[in-house]
Amino acid sequence: ELLRHLHVHAKENIILIFTNARAVCFQPGLSARLVRQLLQNFIEQLNIEVPLSKKNTFLFGNGGFQFLAL
Repeated sequence: ELLRHLHVHAKENIILIFTNARAVCFQPGLSARLVRQLLQNFIEQLNIEVPLSKKNTFLFGNGGFQFLAL
């Protein structure tokens, strides 16, 4: 829904963040398949292509966040 209200060029500033990546050797894991499907829906329904690439994808472990949350 949010993408409908943004300028078409805003897609170039979108980053994708996968958390708990340490558990899967800092790979997107099974979540990547779901994100790809969501991005494919954007193409089909909104004609907006958001790339899923190393350039805009970041992977984080949860260790640091656990210390911040406590």
